[in-house]
Amino acid sequence: AKVLLTRDGDRTLTLADRVRFANEQHADLFLSIHANASPTKEQSGFETFVVDAKAGALATASHGQLAQGENGAEDGAQANNMLRALAMQASRSKALTFAGAIQQHHAKLFPGRNNRGVREGNFDVLLGAQMPAVLTEVGFLDHVEESKILIS
Repeated sequence: AKVLLTRDGDRTLTLADRVRFANEQHADLFLSIHANASPTKEQSGFETFVVDAKAGALATASHGQLAQGENGAEDGAQANNMLRALAMQASRSKALTFAGAIQQHHAKLFPGRNNRGVREGNFDVLLGAQMPAVLTEVGFLDHVEESKILIS
């Protein structure tokens, strides 16, 4: 595997810039790694997200409406919408497989930690990716025990 990082130092990069980079590189897979936080500071565990199926369908449909308005060719736009929907579903299926593997690996490495599972989310970083994309939350920065793990 060839790994491309969006940054290699402590600097801010917007979510849109991260996705744009992956799309420009024609990446086969997109992994966005995050550390979580909670208002109660009592939540713990790791979780991995894939794009919400409904949100992905809406994003695909709205993209198709733009294409239809620009091209004026209703039948071509409808075919493009169908192709985009099929590609999105295939991409989401691959993302689900990858997300499951991430969760299994975390559970194996950290058997005492809370496995919050694979979930759906409407994160911009997932909606904008043109490849299978997952967002993983590796733990809670504000949890007493997990913060120690994350710092180490």
